[in-house]
Amino acid sequence: MADVKLSELSQAASIATTDLVGISQDAGGSSYDSRKVAFSTLKYESSTLDVTEFSSNVSPTVTNQLLVGNAAGGQVYVSLPAAVNVSGKVYCIKKVDSTINAVTIDADGSETIDGDLTIDITGQYDALTVVSNGTSWLII
Repeated sequence: MADVKLSELSQAASIATTDLVGISQDAGGSSYDSRKVAFSTLKYESSTLDVTEFSSNVSPTVTNQLLVGNAAGGQVYVSLPAAVNVSGKVYCIKKVDSTINAVTIDADGSETIDGDLTIDITGQYDALTVVSNGTSWLII
């Protein structure tokens, strides 16, 4: 691929994973970093973070990213999808209320989250981030 400004890239940009990407200053200025890295190590994102608030049981979709739970009315569950169907998917789950009620993260069927079937978030403003490895969920 020819030299292209970052501002000219779009999600439809055609950059091969073997292409090298470098960073330099606009208008012919001096280089910030003369090293180039393989494009496969970079990820172009143009969307905003999807924030979903909930106060009852929820089953996140592939478009959800940050799930903000309010358990003031009682314990609520986040039922994760089957890990095999969403390998690499990351969810961040946060509890915002001050009650003792838990936001419980529940893996699908016999799948686990770092070896446990469920994980409780009980503290106000506590959060947990999980990623699917294709067979189970890992806390990151």
